[in-house]
Amino acid sequence: MRPQSRTLEAPSLFRLGELAHRLAGALMVCCLVAVLAACSSRPAPLEDPPPVPTEEATFDTAAIEAGMDAMLAAGAPAVLVEVRDGDEVWRHALGVISVTGNERPDPLAAVRIASVTKSMIGVILLQLVAEGRLDLDEPIAEYLPDLTLGREVVELGEVDDGAGGQGDAAVPDATGASGPDLTLEPSPVPTGPDWTAPAPDPDASVPDEVPPGAVEGSDVAFDADGAPILDPTTIVTPRMLAQHTAGVPDYIGTFPLTDFAELPSTLGGDYDLDELIGRVAAEPWPSRPGGAFNYSNTNYLVLSLLIEQITGDPIERVIQERIAEGGGLEATSLPGDATLPEGGAHGYFELEGVYIDVSTQSASLWSGAGGIVSTVGDVNSFYRGLMQGAYVHADELRTALELNQAGYGIGVQGHADPCPPGDPVFATPPGPTNDDDADAGDAALDAVGPDGEGAQVGGGDSAGEDPTPSATPGDAGPAVSQFPQIGEPGMTYGHLGSGLGYRILSMSSPDGMRQVTLSWTASPVDYGGDPRLGPAWETIDAALTATCPRTDAGAGG
Repeated sequence: MRPQSRTLEAPSLFRLGELAHRLAGALMVCCLVAVLAACSSRPAPLEDPPPVPTEEATFDTAAIEAGMDAMLAAGAPAVLVEVRDGDEVWRHALGVISVTGNERPDPLAAVRIASVTKSMIGVILLQLVAEGRLDLDEPIAEYLPDLTLGREVVELGEVDDGAGGQGDAAVPDATGASGPDLTLEPSPVPTGPDWTAPAPDPDASVPDEVPPGAVEGSDVAFDADGAPILDPTTIVTPRMLAQHTAGVPDYIGTFPLTDFAELPSTLGGDYDLDELIGRVAAEPWPSRPGGAFNYSNTNYLVLSLLIEQITGDPIERVIQERIAEGGGLEATSLPGDATLPEGGAHGYFELEGVYIDVSTQSASLWSGAGGIVSTVGDVNSFYRGLMQGAYVHADELRTALELNQAGYGIGVQGHADPCPPGDPVFATPPGPTNDDDADAGDAALDAVGPDGEGAQVGGGDSAGEDPTPSATPGDAGPAVSQFPQIGEPGMTYGHLGSGLGYRILSMSSPDGMRQVTLSWTASPVDYGGDPRLGPAWETIDAALTATCPRTDAGAGG
């Protein structure tokens, strides 16, 4: 059944030439304004007094700004960045909040952080592991017994003969005799002339026949070769889902996002997790469970459903309590509506040379796969909190940062640090998790016991002190070397987010002291062909290089 939806107003359209003209005009205006006059520093939720901005960073920002200029020249309406080097924070913004005006964005303007959401879902999973409520290697059916990832086998008479996607095969029993007439439920994805974009791949169809061995009630999926996967929820585990090795198809491709006429109703719909997951029931699996890496947003919808089942709370509330409130992230939420906070940067989807304003979009369309709204500052605070033990115990953090063959951990991607590899980073005792049954300080300390090039996947200025409190090795008492190593020297960790109208990159060193988060407000149909993506990675590396630890005596990173 087609999801319930409400119609949005027609998106605003701008041709690339008009956008470039507006951006050039806005940049000229901004150059005439004193740097700090156009920017206000958001109050720091976890530090008193708040950071005091300074005009210039102590590290060289020229290459960072050049990278941002290149992104703007490549058609990004706005580019926002925050770089942290220890206690120092430098922020910068270029472009305009909206292409209909000349207002320059605040570096801490609200943006949709897309798949950076997955890092936050990964943290919640690891908190549940620490609380003894989740095993990453148990089949997902142990927690979600009613979940189906394929099509259910039903008696033939239970399916309307006029529906698509049915078969009439009889299932042989062990003696070779035929059992009752069974068929597969039809696909829940609507078909027809008004729901055909993106066009279906004729080579990607799956069989309609009930495979041998299936019985009434079986859940049947098919891989890309047409081979059946019986009862996939008894095979797929939370770890496979979190690391994108489950093989589950991506639900995003079942929506007509490239059909301008359908786009407003798609973005304005009100969706639930079961409904979105069900859209892939008849889609071919790109790989079998536990096999190759295949990035799929559906994985994190299933994990969101899992979190709801374990906690008994909607995913929006869990994120609010465990991530936003748990880390002091005042500008971070999975919103219950489609609007951005006041002053948020407008996002634009590029379709056939047209920029479509998609700032207003239902977070329920993305949910735990990419629906969170935040700022570049909050994202840095989140990753610093993660690396320094504010969210999870050291053992769980180490699990998060163990990268698979594609450079992916539990909701975290790895990226080679351009700086020379330094010394290993060891965990310090973490803060408490949100387990109400655990004693805050003692349980956290007790959980940390002694322990003897990942792939790149893919306004104004202000500088001040870091608004996130740092964990220091001396706080614990025991020597740092007693605790588990976090990450690998020569690596940084974070995530690339690719949403509709918004993209974001964030990377942090294993100790959380060197950080950069970069956001830009345009996305094309082909994410890999985004002309801003190359300059964005160059900007990330420029920021990490600018904050490389100095080798002179007494210098730190």
